[in-house]
Amino acid sequence: MHSLRHILRTKAYADMPFMKLGLISLAPMMGVVFIAVLAWFYLPELPDYERLLRFVFVGLAALTVPHMLLIDRVRYQS
Repeated sequence: MHSLRHILRTKAYADMPFMKLGLISLAPMMGVVFIAVLAWFYLPELPDYERLLRFVFVGLAALTVPHMLLIDRVRYQS
């Protein structure tokens, strides 16, 4: 979640307590962290700054569509 405003808005759309929202979001977050760690170690050996730039921008591009699908699902569920 990007900010406190985003968390509060998601909570309002989902209409669930913070604890449940946190538990539901824990599994996808751990999956992303696991994949990110694997990607970091399996990227080609490049200077750290170039490796970091590739990691950040490819990761952001890969997460954009699933993020929008999740937000739309929660928004239009009610």
